[in-house]
Amino acid sequence: DGLTGGGDGNRSARIPAPFDGAGAGLATLPAAGTYYIIANSFSPNETGNYSLTLNLGTNCPTQAITAGQTTTGQQLTTSDCRLPFDGSFMDVYTFEGTAGQQLSITMTSTAFDAYLLLYDPAGFLIDENNDGGGGTNARIPDTSGTITLPVSGTYRIYANAVAPGLTGAYQLSV
Repeated sequence: DGLTGGGDGNRSARIPAPFDGAGAGLATLPAAGTYYIIANSFSPNETGNYSLTLNLGTNCPTQAITAGQTTTGQQLTTSDCRLPFDGSFMDVYTFEGTAGQQLSITMTSTAFDAYLLLYDPAGFLIDENNDGGGGTNARIPDTSGTITLPVSGTYRIYANAVAPGLTGAYQLSV
């Protein structure tokens, strides 16, 4: 479920596969312990040199948010955590969701182009959005309606800018 090939003529893979197929993805390991990485060729009898890179995510501070809450006075700043796959600044929010719960998430800003990512309790990206909130505002799901949470647990929202280096005030609503 989490493998994607490189489109640049080189053979490459990334685990997990990104939601948008763009070559970026994160996984949250479910428990402490020993994990094994197995490197293998795609086709039988292929041999050759390869490189393997393991990027460890940062433990960014999180802020709790609840359904029906709207934040005030939030800022993306140069001291915030950075999204590992593009280096843009982000704030991380968590909320407790239940299977079947319906909600929407909106991020608005007049200072930068907002971007939202929503991760399930296992650490898999389940939705993301750039301009679905109108103009340069982000909304999950896109434009209108609600998203139905697939499982119960702690969800993560990455409140983010669409590109590296962008900072400023924003508001987040769940």
